[in-house]
Amino acid sequence: MSAVEVQIDDGEWRPAEMGEALNDDTWRQGAFRWEPVARDSARSSICCRATDNNGEVQTEERTEPLPNGASGHHQIIVFVE
Repeated sequence: MSAVEVQIDDGEWRPAEMGEALNDDTWRQGAFRWEPVARDSARSSICCRATDNNGEVQTEERTEPLPNGASGHHQIIVFVE
C-alpha cells in the first residue's frame, strides 16, 4: 500500500499520514488528524480507501477476501458530543 485517503461526510478525499513500510508483505499504519465541526448533527461518517504500490485506487465495490483479497471502502459512523 502506498497511500491512504480519508473522506469525512462525503467531502473531499484527503491524504492520511503513512507509517514506514517494513516490507512488501506487511500492513502499514496510517493516521488522520480530524477536528469535528460544530453543527446541528453530532453524527459523522468517516470513510477510507487505499492506493496500492501500482497506483491502483481501491474501489467502493465490496468483495469478499477469497480468492483475490477484500475490497471496498471501510466506513465508520462516529457520534461527537
